[in-house]
Amino acid sequence: GIFGLSFVPNSCVITESPSIKLIDSLLKLNLHICVFDLNALETTRKIFGTRIQYFDKIETIIDRTSFGVICHNDDKLKRIFEDFKFEKKYYVVDCWRILKRKTKNLILCKK
Repeated sequence: GIFGLSFVPNSCVITESPSIKLIDSLLKLNLHICVFDLNALETTRKIFGTRIQYFDKIETIIDRTSFGVICHNDDKLKRIFEDFKFEKKYYVVDCWRILKRKTKNLILCKK
């Protein structure tokens, strides 16, 4: 799952967004992509159409995937990830290092 699509949190602007570039690269590898953003789902849909899945709830993506990338420095994302009860191992690349608290079954991928 890709969490955060716009160039900055709380915006629908996706121009030059690293998330959009990441999605484009992952699609070239024929990967199934699920995305979440509070403001930029519709602008992202104009680019990718039905090639990716769009979700308005983070919890749904976490339940359907086993790996995610946090692409925004956003307190809402942080709270959801840190409070979520992970029933399975979930691997996360936290691009902004917003996750500080240890959470059962949440595995942070580091360099």
